[in-house]
Amino acid sequence: MRTGSKPDRIAAACILTLCCLALPTPEAAALYGDRLEEFGVDGSIRTTTLATRNYDQPLFFGAANTSDGMAQTTLRLVAGGQPLPWLKFEVHGVQMLTVAAFASPLAGNNAGGGILGSTGSAPAWRLHPVSTDMGEDPGDVTAMAILDRCELRFASELVDVIVGRQAISFGKAWFWNPLDVFAAFGPMQMDRDYKPGVDAIRVEVPIGEFSGLTLVGAMGDLDADERWQQAGVVARAFTTLYGFDVALQGGLLRDGWQVGAAFSGEVEPVDLRAEVAWNQPRKTDDGPGGHYVGVFGISRRFESELSLAVEHLSHNGGPDALIGRIALTPDRQLLQASRNVTGLMASYPLLPILNASMATLVSWDDRSMMIQPGLLWSAADEVDVVLGGLFAIGDRPVIDGLIPRIRSEFGTWPDMAYAQLKAHF
Repeated sequence: MRTGSKPDRIAAACILTLCCLALPTPEAAALYGDRLEEFGVDGSIRTTTLATRNYDQPLFFGAANTSDGMAQTTLRLVAGGQPLPWLKFEVHGVQMLTVAAFASPLAGNNAGGGILGSTGSAPAWRLHPVSTDMGEDPGDVTAMAILDRCELRFASELVDVIVGRQAISFGKAWFWNPLDVFAAFGPMQMDRDYKPGVDAIRVEVPIGEFSGLTLVGAMGDLDADERWQQAGVVARAFTTLYGFDVALQGGLLRDGWQVGAAFSGEVEPVDLRAEVAWNQPRKTDDGPGGHYVGVFGISRRFESELSLAVEHLSHNGGPDALIGRIALTPDRQLLQASRNVTGLMASYPLLPILNASMATLVSWDDRSMMIQPGLLWSAADEVDVVLGGLFAIGDRPVIDGLIPRIRSEFGTWPDMAYAQLKAHF
């Protein structure tokens, strides 16, 4: 269905958010039963309005286009339970409505990224999206129903087997996770409450109290031309050494293979964490090539409840030209276009119900930055209101003839501001 002019669509986006903000405050109790017992249903609703301030570049934003906007409302219903001592299940159904005044990847991409969350489109590693959508292009009002997770867990004393669409998290860091190869969050993603599910079989074998083995097999897109080459098999071993959580990981992915290691732990008074991996793609002519990627982070929480964290990413993947590396980031062939980036994060409770945060990404390659302030207000039990923005600092692209010349990574982004309501029931 087509919408009207851009001002009308931006107004509709704002009205949609205001209507959702006016919803009655839900109670914290589940809709039905208890998911920790035989059966239960609960869920959440969230609505986000986002506006951009575009810089003067008609090739990217169109002529005389100073701003864009969109709104997105997501209803998630979660059913689950444990009908038998050895059997658990969980199903997530998502209904999404998006009003967009521009065509943008902000709502998500095939790798599960995008700053609005990870269900804007079908993430990678799904046999079939199992979704319905309505709308001719990203500038329309688009409705979409998604089966985001659907998993069965068979448990025994020796092994657990999880089958179906499930969330798999292997990362230890915040901004970048080289070892989190299944629909990982992006460094600028603001909405991390839910991780999208991927279609896989996961086997977990406990070895002692803090050690174990994990094996994951994921098939990938059934419609792909090279179906079997889209599959992935990853093995992970983890344990605790001298108070540190340590993991070794390796496997075959659709783009090649990966080996890596990670650790996290506490050395009073700071927390340390690191991930390092070597990625070797099957094809080296049009991709990032064989490359390493490493992340090291340090954080501390003070008695005043001030939390500080610093992480640094380094890699040597991709072509020398920045525009070529940017093209490899949407599907996570590269975690970041810049080869040396530092992320800083600070969080402090201004009031018991009001928390302020500030995250900053700094590219040392081109001296560009992305500054991300945020405020979270706990308006009621299970109800949060979030205000934030993403503000880009860096050299803007220029046009040489008809060819864009990218001069900095974060300088290619417009400035953005958003408001979000989250309510759980």
